[in-house]
Amino acid sequence: MSRLFRYITIIGLLFCPINSYADDSSLPFIAEQVFADAFSSISQKYINKVDFKSFVINGLGGLKEIDGAVNIVPEENRISIYYNTSLIATFTEESRANIAGWAKLVSRSIGVIRSKSKTIKHIPLEDLYSEFFNNALQKLDSHSKYASAQTALENRASRNGFGGLGIRYRRANEYIEISRIIPNMPAEQKGLIVGDKILEIDGRKIAFMNRDAVINNLRGVVNSTAELLVKSKDKKYPYIVKLHRALVVPETVESSFKDGVLYIRIFSFNQNTSESVKNALTDTMEKNNVNGIIIDLRGNPGGLLDEAVETASLFMNDGLVVSTKGRHEDSIQFFNASTDDISKGKPIVVLIDSQSASAAEILASALQDQERAIVAGTTSYGKGTVQTVLELSNKAEITLTWALFIAPSGYSIEKLGVTPTICISESAESDTKSGKIHAFLQKQAESSNEISERISLWRNINHEDEASIKDARSICDPRKITSNNNMLLISEQILSDATIYNNLIKVSSQANKKFMAEN
Repeated sequence: MSRLFRYITIIGLLFCPINSYADDSSLPFIAEQVFADAFSSISQKYINKVDFKSFVINGLGGLKEIDGAVNIVPEENRISIYYNTSLIATFTEESRANIAGWAKLVSRSIGVIRSKSKTIKHIPLEDLYSEFFNNALQKLDSHSKYASAQTALENRASRNGFGGLGIRYRRANEYIEISRIIPNMPAEQKGLIVGDKILEIDGRKIAFMNRDAVINNLRGVVNSTAELLVKSKDKKYPYIVKLHRALVVPETVESSFKDGVLYIRIFSFNQNTSESVKNALTDTMEKNNVNGIIIDLRGNPGGLLDEAVETASLFMNDGLVVSTKGRHEDSIQFFNASTDDISKGKPIVVLIDSQSASAAEILASALQDQERAIVAGTTSYGKGTVQTVLELSNKAEITLTWALFIAPSGYSIEKLGVTPTICISESAESDTKSGKIHAFLQKQAESSNEISERISLWRNINHEDEASIKDARSICDPRKITSNNNMLLISEQILSDATIYNNLIKVSSQANKKFMAEN
């Protein structure tokens, strides 16, 4: 299965001439290369064809936000740049069909503006990249964005892990204090404990480091050595500890078991998520009699698509998990369950809310559509686009929307979201107090035909009709959510009553039949 985020560097591009009428202070060639890298990838990969004239004008408009004297004026066959009322450059559009030409135009434009604006002249080039790209990308869609080299480094660490020591910490003025030790990591192996204070890293005082410097000094190449000066409560003087960094992948899964129910909370999806869920499943089921499973995706913003697919596969014997469709041929893909159902068909309730998005919605919709889970909560976020990550030559990244993902039953989640089988919004608050939950669920089970009709209509919504989407989402309003405790109590009650569960799980089958009949 191929990963949908990939790193792309475009080299060897040819540049065509651009007319400029100013004694500009040209940017270094590397800047032109950064723009060429980005523009080439955007032109090929973005979900819709990009109008580069508008893209470039929107990006250069970011410089006007820094210095209001800058004015970018698009004309029929040229782009003119003014500073105050003075024309400082004019660029013809002879190169507009050529990506390299647009890259050169942007590089020269920024150079000209820097030569006239004292404010912009002293701004680091990396900050100007951010200003340009974020202004241009936000006009494409709300999910495409630029990350500086430092932010990109942190993003990669979040997705893939990093060489680290296995600690979490609180910052003080002259030290960092360990607040958590990750099991089986270097810090634990060397005997460090919660409450220990780290004063120096590799001879550098914490007192002189900002946030990024602390992170960069704690992290490093896997197996590289870190030397810490540590002050412990049980030692009179600070002492040196030498550790070898190990691969640290941020934890995204928590689990617990009580009264026959396995509770799995997934906070986001990184490269270890499906393995963590698998371990929680197998370990618990080997030691206990599991009657049902709650998968809590509330507040989960998403993450790696492949990990959502692998996680769904743990609960399915076969079938489609999700498909993706975009303009680029590589974006058209079908992802099927790749393993047997290691949960052995146990009843499942999936919890979602207004902040469950992207990969979380893939998991929820797959288990709902394939009749493996009852989804409960409120309408989810509706972030149904897939982003690919483009690494540029300056080590920055552009996260670019390149496809829609489609639920197994055939509907697009973008702007719409996943509708729960059981709506637990504010309007149901009085019906879902602890003493009334069973009656509430019985009523829901008796209304299975109405629920399947709602889900079928959901899948048939015209995505061009924003009013219809708004009306549909308001049925189980994601802005009005009942208490967290009630949602868990309702989930536990669903799993404890086989009749209610079986009646509600059929809703997806009924909705699927109606959807197929109408399409």
